[in-house]
Amino acid sequence: MPFQKNLFYINVLFILSVIIAYYSPQEVKIIYQLVLLYLFYKTKKDFLFIALIFIIVSRPGGIFAGDYTYTIIKNTPIGNLFFEMVFVIIAALKALKVKTVKNDFFLKEIILILILYFVLLIAVFGVYKMPAIFRLTLPWLFLFIIPRLFTRIEDYARFFNIIFYFTFVVVVFQIVNIVTGRTFAGLLGDTGYLTIVSKLSGTEELLRPTEGLTISFLALLGAMFFQNYQKHIFSQKFLNIIIVFAFFSIVLSATRGWILAALFILLIYLLFSSRKKVATIFGFALSVTLVIVALSFTPIIQTQTDKAIKRFETILLLAQGDVTAGGTLRRIDERAPRVMKKFNESPIVGSGFGQDAIDYSDGHVGNQNLLLHTGVVGFGLFTLLLVSFIFKLFKLNEILSNKNNFKSVHLPIILFLLGLIIIHSTSVQVFGYLTNIDIGFLLCFLFAFANFVYWESLKEEKRLKTRSFVSAQDDNKDFVGLPMKVKRIK
Repeated sequence: MPFQKNLFYINVLFILSVIIAYYSPQEVKIIYQLVLLYLFYKTKKDFLFIALIFIIVSRPGGIFAGDYTYTIIKNTPIGNLFFEMVFVIIAALKALKVKTVKNDFFLKEIILILILYFVLLIAVFGVYKMPAIFRLTLPWLFLFIIPRLFTRIEDYARFFNIIFYFTFVVVVFQIVNIVTGRTFAGLLGDTGYLTIVSKLSGTEELLRPTEGLTISFLALLGAMFFQNYQKHIFSQKFLNIIIVFAFFSIVLSATRGWILAALFILLIYLLFSSRKKVATIFGFALSVTLVIVALSFTPIIQTQTDKAIKRFETILLLAQGDVTAGGTLRRIDERAPRVMKKFNESPIVGSGFGQDAIDYSDGHVGNQNLLLHTGVVGFGLFTLLLVSFIFKLFKLNEILSNKNNFKSVHLPIILFLLGLIIIHSTSVQVFGYLTNIDIGFLLCFLFAFANFVYWESLKEEKRLKTRSFVSAQDDNKDFVGLPMKVKRIK
C-alpha cells in the first residue's frame, strides 16, 4: 500500500497551515480555511483531511493555539466560529451523501438512550450558554461521520500511517521544548507560551510538554491493532518503533494519568497478545534499548525522563494513604469534594448543564464531574455503554475462526478503551456529554473503529464459512446444507 504520496500531501498541508497561522494576516487565514474546507468536501481522500484536523486540534508543540487558533469568524454574538467547528459540520454534510451504510451502529440502542437522557437533562435544567453547549457537543458528530467516510481497512491504514508519522513530529517538538525551555510555538513567536515556559528552562526543572499527546496515544492503538491484524500492511519492526516512540512521548509529558494508561495498555498487550510472538517482544525490547542508549548521549533529555518517572512514582504515595501524592495532587482532597458537594444535592439525575451546575464543574475529576452533571442514572448509562463495548468485542472474538484476519484484534481496541477510563479517572474527563474536540475525536474514533471491526469481521467470517461450505460440497456431492449464517451478537 503506497503511503509516501499521502505523507507528502499531509506535510505540505501541515507546513502551509503553520506558516499561514503565524505569518499571514487574518484575511489570508480566512481564505485558506475556506479553501481547505472546499478541498475536503470535494476530495476522496477523507482520511487525509480528517487526520489534518485531528493534528490541528491536538496542537503538537503548542501550535494552532491561543491567538493562532484557526478561526473563520471572531467575536460574533454567539462566540468565535472556529475552523474545526465548521469542518465537523461540512464533514457531517458530506457523510449525509453516503447512502451505502448497510449496518446500524453496533451500540445503537444504548447511544440512543444516552441521547434521550441528554435531551431530558436540557429540558429540565436548561443550559448555561447555548453556543458553548453546541461547541462542546459537536465532536460527537464524528460517531456519524467516520463510519461513513472510512469504509475500508485501507482508509484506516492510511489515516494511521499519518498518525504514526506525526508521532515522531510530536517527540521532536517535545525534545525542542526540553532542550530550549520553550515550546515550538514559542519559537515561532507565540509570546503566550514564552511567558509560561520561561521559568522552566534548564535541566533542574521538570517540563510538561503535553501538547500533541492525543496523537501519540492514538498511535498506540493503531500500532497494536495492525500488529494483530493478520494482513501485514505495516512491517512489525516499524510498528514496534511506533509503540516505543509513542510510549516515550507519553513519558516525556510527565502526565501521570496518561503514563499509567499507556503503561497498563502496553503491559497487558505484551502479556496476552504477544505471548506467541517472541519476535514482537524481542523487537520491542531492542527498540527500547536503542532509545535508552540514545538518551545516554543527551543528558538534558535523560534528566527530563528521570524526573518524569519520579513524578509518576508519586502515585505510589496514594496507596500509602497520602491523598495529595506528596503535595503534587489536589484532585482527591480539594477538587473532588467540591464537585461531590453539588452532586449530593441531586444524586439521582444530577444537575444538568445549567449555570448552577457549571459553577461547580471540574473536568480534572472525570468520574465526579460525570456524576455531578448526569447523576447516578447518567453514570450508569455511560457505564453500560462501556461494558457493552467490551462484552460485544469479547463475544465477537470468540466466534471468529483463526483464519479470520480480524482474529484477536479486539484486545488492543478494548485496552485502548480501558486506557481512556484510566485517563478519565486520573487526569481529564473523557466520558460525558460535553467534550473538547481533541478528546471527543479520540473517543468517537475508537467507537467508530470498533464498529468497523465488528461488522467487517462478521462479514469475513461469513465469507470464510461460505467458502468452507462450497469446498465441502465439492468434496462430497451428497452433502446437503446451507452456509452457516453469522448473526449479530446480542
